Amino acid sequence: MKKIVSCILIVLVGMISSTFAQTVCNNVLEIPTIECEALVAFYTSADGDNWTDNTDWLQTTTPCSWYGVTCHSGSVTELNLPNNQVGGSLPAEISDLTSLTRIHLRFNQLTGSIPEQIGNLPQLTTLLLDANDLEGSIPPQLGNLTELEYLELDHNNFTGSIPPELGQLGKLKNLQLFMNALTGEIPSQLGNLTDLQELYLFSNALSGPLPQTFGNLSNLTILDVRRNDLDGHLPEELTQLGMVQKFWFSETNLCEPSTSIFQTWLDNIPDVQGTSSCPQADLWIEDTLPDNGEEPNMNGKGMWMSQAIWIRNNADDSPLHQNPRYGQTNHVYVTVNNRGGSSSSHIGNSVELLWAYAATGQTWPRHWHSIGITQLPSIASYDSHTLSLSWSPPGEGHYCLLARVISEEDPMTFPETNSIGENARNNNNIACRNLNVIGPACDADLLVRNVICSTGEYSSTVDLFVEGDERLFTTSGRVVIDLGALFERWQHNGGQGEGVSLFEGTKVRVTSASATIIGIPMQPEEEQSIRVVIDSSQPLLESDSYLVTVKQAICGQVIGGVTSDVSACVSPLPIEYPDVTPIPTEQPSTVPEPTTFLLFSMGLVGLLLSLRRKLKR
Repeated sequence: MKKIVSCILIVLVGMISSTFAQTVCNNVLEIPTIECEALVAFYTSADGDNWTDNTDWLQTTTPCSWYGVTCHSGSVTELNLPNNQVGGSLPAEISDLTSLTRIHLRFNQLTGSIPEQIGNLPQLTTLLLDANDLEGSIPPQLGNLTELEYLELDHNNFTGSIPPELGQLGKLKNLQLFMNALTGEIPSQLGNLTDLQELYLFSNALSGPLPQTFGNLSNLTILDVRRNDLDGHLPEELTQLGMVQKFWFSETNLCEPSTSIFQTWLDNIPDVQGTSSCPQADLWIEDTLPDNGEEPNMNGKGMWMSQAIWIRNNADDSPLHQNPRYGQTNHVYVTVNNRGGSSSSHIGNSVELLWAYAATGQTWPRHWHSIGITQLPSIASYDSHTLSLSWSPPGEGHYCLLARVISEEDPMTFPETNSIGENARNNNNIACRNLNVIGPACDADLLVRNVICSTGEYSSTVDLFVEGDERLFTTSGRVVIDLGALFERWQHNGGQGEGVSLFEGTKVRVTSASATIIGIPMQPEEEQSIRVVIDSSQPLLESDSYLVTVKQAICGQVIGGVTSDVSACVSPLPIEYPDVTPIPTEQPSTVPEPTTFLLFSMGLVGLLLSLRRKLKR
C-alpha cells in the first residue's frame, strides 16, 4: 500500500511540476519557450529544490534572473552553478539551450551519464563537469563541439576509452580527464589538438605507448600522464615541443630514450617527474655465418659473405639471392635484426648502403660509393625488418656491398678504422657481401696492390691463394689466371706455386680447388691488373652456388679475400686444353693464417676486383 502511495505522489509531483513549468514558461517573454522548458527540465532532473542556492528558479517569469543563468540577445548563454549541491542527472533537454557557450557545474553531486545530446550545442566553448559522480563512457558526440576550448571531466567515475572524436576539437586549450577509470590506449587523434596548452590524463588505467602524434601539440605547456599503465619509449617526436614547462610521467612504465636530442629536451623542462632509462635496442646485420650478433664476431671467417644482404633482379621480395645484372635496376635487400631488450626508436635509425669494386683492401671510406640511405621503422625486441634499395651497377664485374646501421641509440661499439673487414668484425651494425654483376661470361680483372704491412713495412712480394668449388676444376671446368706484366717477374723469382700449371703466354691454369701462386715481386704501393677467366663445358645452374675465392697475403699473413658466386655467369664452352707445364714448389704452398682478429681483414690491403664480361660461345 505504501509503495502505491509513493508512486502516486511521484506522478502527482511530476504532473504539478510539468503543469507549473508550462504555466511559467507560457508567460516568459525574454527567452524562447523551448529554452525556458529546458531550464525547468534541468531544475527538475538535477534536484533543484535541494540546491544551496536556487533563487528565483521557477518562481518568476524572468529566467535570465534565475540564479546561475546568464542570457544575451534573448537566449540563455551560460549556466553557472558550481559547488551548489546540484544533484540528480543531466537531462537530454539541455541540448535545447542551443546558444549556450558555458556550462559550469563542477563540485556538485551529479550522477548518471553525460547525455549524448550535449553534443548538439554548437556554440559551447566551456564544459566544466569535474568533481561530480558522473559515470559511464565519455560520449563521442562531444567531438561535435568544435568551438570548445575547455573540457574538464576529471574527478568522476568515467569508464571505457577516451573517444578519438575528441581529436576534432581543434580549438581546445585545456583537457582534463584525470582521476577517472578510463582504460585503453590514448588515441593518436589527440595529436590533432594543436591549440592545446594543458593535458591532464593522470590517475586512470590507460595503457600502451604515448602517441607519436603528441609531437604535433606545439602549444603544450603541461603534460601529466602519471599513475597509468602506459609503457614503451617516450616518443622522440616530443622533442618538437618547445613550450613544455611541466612533464610528469612517474608511476608508469614509460621510459626515456637515451638519444642526446631527447635528453637535452628533457633537461630543458623546468618540472619533470619520472625518470627511467629504456632498455637498449641492439640493431645488427648478420655477418658471414655463424653469427649471433656478438661483438666482435669471432667465427674466424672472412667478413664478405653476409647472407643478410641479397639481390633480386626484380622487386619480388624473394629471399633467394640472384647475381645483379648490368644495364638494369636491381633491388638490394637488407635484413636488420634487433637483439636488444627494447623496441628500437622509429626516429633516428637508418641503413646506409654502399658499393665498391670488390677487393681485399678497400679503405673506408675512400673506396666506397653511396647507393642510398633509408629510414628504419621501429623494430620490436628480437624481431627483424627487411628493407630494399634500388641499385644500377656501373658496369659488369665483381663488387662488394656494404650495409651500415646508423643509429644514435645504438652507435658503433668500436671506433671505425679504415679497414672494412675490421669494422664489420667488431661492429654488428656493419655487414658486407661480395657479388658478381653478370654478363654473358666470367672474365674477372683484379687489381693487385702491394700495400703496407701491419708491421709498418712493405713486403717485396705478394702471394695469391685460389680456392673454389671442386666442380669448377674437373674436366668440365677451367679456371685461368692471366698474370699479365706480373708473369715474367714471378717466373724470374722462381715461378713457385701449387695447384697451378703454366697454360699459354702469361696465363696460369688453376688445377686444384686449393691453389697458390707464391712470390710475385712488387714495388711498394704498386698496382697491377690480372685477369681470372672461368669457363665450363656444362651449364651451371643459378639455383646452385659455385664459389671461387681469391686471397692475398703479404708479410706472411693472409690479409683479406674476395669470394665470387659464378653460378649464373658461366656459359657452356667446348674446351680444348693446350698442354700444361707443372710449376715447381720449392717453398711452403700455404701462408700462416692471421690471428682471428686480423683474419681476412678486408680493410687493410688487397685486390680491387672489377669484372669484365665477354661473350663465350
